[in-house]
Amino acid sequence: MNSQIHRGLPAQSYEIGVYGGYDTLQWCYEQEITSFYWQASPPDWSGGRNATQWPHVNIVQSLPVYICNGELQVDPDTGVTDPGGWKI
Repeated sequence: MNSQIHRGLPAQSYEIGVYGGYDTLQWCYEQEITSFYWQASPPDWSGGRNATQWPHVNIVQSLPVYICNGELQVDPDTGVTDPGGWKI
């Protein structure tokens, strides 16, 4: 079977993104297995390194805020560079 064709359709390639803390993003970057990086908000993750923005990040998640009279918690996200396939 031709590995470039699946069920009669041409092969499709995708870039992979990862969501996580500073150390997770760094490990994936060093392994060259991901193309896009979304940094989670908890500042105490990764031994406190997550309080600092990771240098190659595409999206940064902020600490939770409450909206709608304090009844709804959301984690705002900010695009730093091209977010890839993620919609922010």
